[in-house]
Amino acid sequence: MVICIAMNTRPLLTIAIPSFNRCRELSLLLGQIRNQFDEYRKELEVIVSDNCSSDETSVVVSSFIEDGLPIRYFRNEINVGSGANVVRCFELAVGRYVLIVGDDDLLLDGALSRIMSVLKEGDIGLLYLNAYPFLKDHRNERPASFRSYDLVRYQDPSEFLARVSINLSFLSSVIVNKSLVPMGFDCSRFSSSYLPQLNWIFYILFRWPSHAVLNQFVIAGRANNSGGYGVCQVFGANLRNIIDSFVQDGIPEEVFEPLHASMIRSFFPKHLLDLRTSRHNFADESFHRTLCPLYGDRLDYWIFLYPILRLPSGLAKIWFFGLRCVNGFNTVIRLIRDRFAGISRR
Repeated sequence: MVICIAMNTRPLLTIAIPSFNRCRELSLLLGQIRNQFDEYRKELEVIVSDNCSSDETSVVVSSFIEDGLPIRYFRNEINVGSGANVVRCFELAVGRYVLIVGDDDLLLDGALSRIMSVLKEGDIGLLYLNAYPFLKDHRNERPASFRSYDLVRYQDPSEFLARVSINLSFLSSVIVNKSLVPMGFDCSRFSSSYLPQLNWIFYILFRWPSHAVLNQFVIAGRANNSGGYGVCQVFGANLRNIIDSFVQDGIPEEVFEPLHASMIRSFFPKHLLDLRTSRHNFADESFHRTLCPLYGDRLDYWIFLYPILRLPSGLAKIWFFGLRCVNGFNTVIRLIRDRFAGISRR
């Protein structure tokens, strides 16, 4: 099933939504888009790629189309998998820039105004959108923002990667300049990795000099929703395979160092401690067997991550608190360094 709305010119931005059996959440997201759409009707494309849902997804989409929101709706005849559906969204997008938004995430009030104003200012390869997690009410759960500047531009991919780190894999937070992706590009290269978007994100990151971070909150991401994948498999083995592929393509391995360091010193300690707290049968040895071949040759693995796996639970929490203090201090140093490093801000 395909519902297409004719477009006379190439839109500036495509918002593409891969969806499967989340008609209620999809309705909330489309409602947020509709409330901000009219001002950008000629510059914005909205796509929904339905991965053969068995709920009322098609009814929800049809109701928004009837209400005046021009959605290009595509329904897969079979469930092609979440990764392939994300790839399909990217391939279907016509806009110069593309934002793929998870069907259970939300664009905040006023988000489109801020996003579109940034995109109109000039050629950006990647625009990272600041997001926060929510459980029930995205408005009441919005945290305070202490950033003194809104938009930060980076001319060095490593600096950008150091700032964004693994958040670059959060589907709903990255706008990509699709015009920089060549014809014939194999978008499905990593479709089974649960991180297919890193294919075109990394491609653009290292081939275009200008990227930016929008510190203002514009996205709310639903918390406690992993999509059913294993954290260590996806963000350990799968991510490493993707990085290795780009290294084989000629990208210097050292440019990925900020990402590796962040995974070991921040991402994995937090997530594995959360798993230890929530599970009675936490298998520390299985996580060690997965991660040690990837990071065991690094000293910071044994300092930051291994104690979280092997110390008694109470001591692991104390150790993690110490890690947070170290990471917080490093963040302050980075912000001070950035402020005097010539990175442009507004």
